[in-house]
Amino acid sequence: MNGLFVMRKIMAIRWEAGVLVLAALGSGCSDAQGEFDDFVKRSATIKGDDGGKDVAVDAGDCPKVTQQDVANGYYFTLSAVIVPKKPFVVLGTVTVDEKANTVSFHFQPLSKDDKSTPVGSPIVGGPFPIADDGSFEADFGSISMDGAANPISGSELATTLVLKGEAGGWCGSSEFICGTVEGIVSKPLKDLNLKGSTFTMQKLTSAGSYPTPIINCAGDTP
Repeated sequence: MNGLFVMRKIMAIRWEAGVLVLAALGSGCSDAQGEFDDFVKRSATIKGDDGGKDVAVDAGDCPKVTQQDVANGYYFTLSAVIVPKKPFVVLGTVTVDEKANTVSFHFQPLSKDDKSTPVGSPIVGGPFPIADDGSFEADFGSISMDGAANPISGSELATTLVLKGEAGGWCGSSEFICGTVEGIVSKPLKDLNLKGSTFTMQKLTSAGSYPTPIINCAGDTP
């Protein structure tokens, strides 16, 4: 069975359950299912039927992202391979250079407890090139994060950080971006390899209204 089809079926089941909860609570959270579906469609179109091997990318498959597309900001989730179900959450501000087709980030870590209160200093990086297929690689070098944002140990985090975004991410409205994480942690654990970790970015619809975290490109939740 096609992997993308399976992903979409899983997300559909989760979304139906989530809709019932949101309806009961009267929540105003963003349309996570629609965002994920749009990403899957873009990714499938760009990668084609060859499993994601080298293919020509038509500009219509991945229209360039604009600053207006990203103006609302993003809910960034990082799922560390060591404890994937306890994700770091960050409020992301994105800046797009439309002429150069690059993206820059201002990431404000959020509290591990309520996942909404800003804690510690922001993490900034960029500009990073956006590929024709909407993928990107963002090498932040060495970064640190306040322990109040660390859901795993509650201790200050120091690590190198590289985000590798999947094809279909920075295309047009860019409502859902995801990919893999690489880096070597030096604090609180020394020489921990982050290979196998994942990240997602969900576009916000309104200030202070955050969606349920999604921890990977498969649409899994904590």
